[in-house]
Amino acid sequence: MSPFYDDGQITLYCADVRAVPASELAESVACVVTSPPYNVGIDYDGDDRGDSLAWDEYWGLADAAAVVMARALTSGGRVWVNTAVSVPEKPSPTGRSGKRRVLLARGWADALEFGGNLVLVDQVSWPSVRAGGCAWGSWQSPAAPNLRGDHELITVACRDTWERQAPPGLDGWRDTMGGWEALCSTVWPVPTVGGRIPPGSEVMAQGGGHPALMPIELARRCIRLSTWPGETVLDPFAGSGTSLLAARQLGRRAIGIERSERYCELPSIDSPRALWTSGALPDNHRQMCTGASWPANRPPRCRVQPLDERTERVRLYDPCGDPSSGPPVLRGAPPPG
Repeated sequence: MSPFYDDGQITLYCADVRAVPASELAESVACVVTSPPYNVGIDYDGDDRGDSLAWDEYWGLADAAAVVMARALTSGGRVWVNTAVSVPEKPSPTGRSGKRRVLLARGWADALEFGGNLVLVDQVSWPSVRAGGCAWGSWQSPAAPNLRGDHELITVACRDTWERQAPPGLDGWRDTMGGWEALCSTVWPVPTVGGRIPPGSEVMAQGGGHPALMPIELARRCIRLSTWPGETVLDPFAGSGTSLLAARQLGRRAIGIERSERYCELPSIDSPRALWTSGALPDNHRQMCTGASWPANRPPRCRVQPLDERTERVRLYDPCGDPSSGPPVLRGAPPPG
């Protein structure tokens, strides 16, 4: 498969993640950083389904993406998947949604563990006010209060083991950018405007054609905690290229997969002014990776459990629904009783 863009450090495929041959990525990646679609009806370019799949189909996509991630990772490679904690089961065209919810982060954890055979490690929380309205539900009453999604979760997993050895020649390398204690916390107070984009962000200006931009600081933190300079980062849902830009700024290689040609053409990846914008990185960390060789392709070792052979743990719960509907239902499980 020919890449849409390749400058020797950043490689971008304009394709559905499920269409990229495993041989293109096999065991070449030290870290995956991505934020997949949430299946909430966002108007993404190139999505004729309107980001509104049947949930069985959506979980099939998640499983397929997890397989791609697992096959791409080297042993000890790490995965960081950012999602909402929960989303409406049925998005509404009016923007209003019912109380019945899908635990999205839990579903992606299942996809990584059972679809990709990866080892779940932890979750990181960060403040992301995705809906800044005033839908409080039953105001000052416990009748039906609306729980507001004021944070998102990054689900962390790894292939085989969390421990990694430094690449040849980098045994003594240390990340001296500062803030390592805060980096290792499972709560990241990343500043945002409108819930997701930091003030003055270069991604705000260059990725403005994308409807759901991720703060670049999130990607930077994931990459710093997972890779040495010159190693490769993968984003299978690249969008406007936030993770790829973060990798470039940190002196890593990056591979992106994005099905929308319009998003692939957004300038955040290849624009020279995207490299070192004001305050992005100190001078001693402006490390560009040149001439490094990629690991040779090797057969994948990913074992995939079919959907009907594993425990499905994503609950659909309607706290204000008909009592006769019974308790929460496990995804893929038979009805209670």
